[in-house]
Amino acid sequence: MTRAGSRRAGAVVFAAMATLLLAACASPGTGPAPDVQVGRTFTGNYLAGRHAQTRDDFTAAAAFYRAALDQAPQDPELLRRAMLLTAGEGNITQALDYAKRVRALEPAAPFADLLLILDRIQAGELIEAERMADRMDRGGVNALLAPVVDAWVRFGRGRSGEAVTALDRLAGTPAFATYRYYYAALIHDLAGQDAGARANYEVALSSGGPTPVRLIQAYASHLIRTGNREQAADLYRQMLRDAPESTTLRRALARIEAGEELPRLVPDYKAGIAEALYGVAGLLLRDQVLGAALFYGRLALFMRPDFADARYLVGEVYERAGDHRAALDTFRKIDDSGAVAEAAAIRIADNLAASGDIDGAEALLEERVAAGQKDAAISLAELYRRQERWDDAARAYSSALAALADPGPEHWDLFYARGVAYERAGRWPEAESDFLKALQLSPDQPLVLNYLGYSWVEKGMHLDRARAMLEKAVALRPRDGFIVDSLGWALFQMGDYEGAVARLEQAVLLQPNDPTINDHLGDAYWRVGREREARFQWSHALVFDPEPAQAEIIRDKLARGLPPAPAGSVIPAAAPAPK
Repeated sequence: MTRAGSRRAGAVVFAAMATLLLAACASPGTGPAPDVQVGRTFTGNYLAGRHAQTRDDFTAAAAFYRAALDQAPQDPELLRRAMLLTAGEGNITQALDYAKRVRALEPAAPFADLLLILDRIQAGELIEAERMADRMDRGGVNALLAPVVDAWVRFGRGRSGEAVTALDRLAGTPAFATYRYYYAALIHDLAGQDAGARANYEVALSSGGPTPVRLIQAYASHLIRTGNREQAADLYRQMLRDAPESTTLRRALARIEAGEELPRLVPDYKAGIAEALYGVAGLLLRDQVLGAALFYGRLALFMRPDFADARYLVGEVYERAGDHRAALDTFRKIDDSGAVAEAAAIRIADNLAASGDIDGAEALLEERVAAGQKDAAISLAELYRRQERWDDAARAYSSALAALADPGPEHWDLFYARGVAYERAGRWPEAESDFLKALQLSPDQPLVLNYLGYSWVEKGMHLDRARAMLEKAVALRPRDGFIVDSLGWALFQMGDYEGAVARLEQAVLLQPNDPTINDHLGDAYWRVGREREARFQWSHALVFDPEPAQAEIIRDKLARGLPPAPAGSVIPAAAPAPK
């Protein structure tokens, strides 16, 4: 099978996994209700639980299902739902009680089996855990997890050879190849079998599809511990070529180059099981199956309570579900001295802002900016941008840029973002300088070409170069109605009304509900003598709720039309454009 084919197979497999959990975990919704007040009847609580699930309100859904169980304690569907959602809350003790009751009622109970096996492992009863893993249902997600859990249990009992062999049951699914060799490498690594570890890390890296960052982290740690520091650094350099803005990768590379050690990613067999659960949670989060991602993320934390990455994932689930209170509580529990702490601080600020505490978010980000955290400066700039505090946004973007020793092509967007802030603040010379710098770093960025070209046209500056920029932007993004509109409006401003009509008609087809594009097309129609169509287009623009000042201008045009076009060129001759 080709790599592309393997990736397609993987998508099918995990889509099937997600489907199995959708019955108990919500699809994307609108966030949690502020309070949970359960009802008195089975039907009321059951229906309220289902409704809460559609809103991704996991806390309320769990509470309603638990209340419904008071009236129907032997209902297997309710027990399954309550078990999964209660585990997702982090209440593993109560979830285990539900799991035992589910197992007594149903012969095939894969999620209950998984919970019960993990409980035996945590209790140190590995013989019983191994026996249970051998007969564990292998459907759905357990097609991956059952062999991996079995392998780590065998390793925990001191049988590393059997542990690696247990992973062979993943061989029948090409989509699992990376995981099979990754976990085999971790087992060899923990067993002190360096040759086996290295061989399996290498196979995992070449198994096809995107390379998991955690595979790189684990292999780099192994290489350093076995005297291959430069090869470890090369792994991170290769990853940074694909993700040049990754703070995690850059910091790890700096530590390697400074001669520091990197800790083992997986220090024991329980952490190995947590790693597998975290991996499944990440795949489900990627596919927006939030309730299932929460369930597996909580199980990862059950197996490894200090697992900062898993806690971060749980916080991200709550954030995406709109439960900012739960997200804040989760992110705040991440150890402030850990590698995930800076990212968590930014998420705390984001959730404070989303909860309406703008001052709290600003204070936290300002504190992080003062400590030199570039990502915090960018988040602060975005916070200011959303409030239209353009000077403050430009200042924060400047802090982020000041942290760069040598800006490269990957940093064009920072100059572009600061340029937009400068332009909106009325500081055009600084804005123009940043747009030109962004294009110097990355010449084929349609957003920059569009913004700078359109601004020059609006100001009557450098028209030939502006038109060339806009034509290039349209060629790069021909189906972006806003960019096509920019070119059409440039042609209008330059007096090419027929050309403007052609481009603006195209823009309206691509972006039919934008008031400005419809307004522009109305102006172009008027200039070519199509006055009835112009009035229709202006009326159409008013339907799409333009800004009050724009709406007033459009109403005046409906009443009076456009004044006669000036003779000759509409725009004065352009001066040479800056280099």
